[in-house]
Amino acid sequence: MDIAVLSDIHSNYIDRAIQLCKEDSGIVLWPHIAEKYWEKAIAEQEISLIQR
Repeated sequence: MDIAVLSDIHSNYIDRAIQLCKEDSGIVLWPHIAEKYWEKAIAEQEISLIQR
């Protein structure tokens, strides 16, 4: 997996965590995104970063 792909994945996690936070609380104060939103964003992606 190249750097561009990893960057896109990372961006997806950030975007989704922000979206979840905004939907739940109505406000986002970067970088103060609660851990629960990061966990949910990551769980939703279900992407393995380990190549086989």
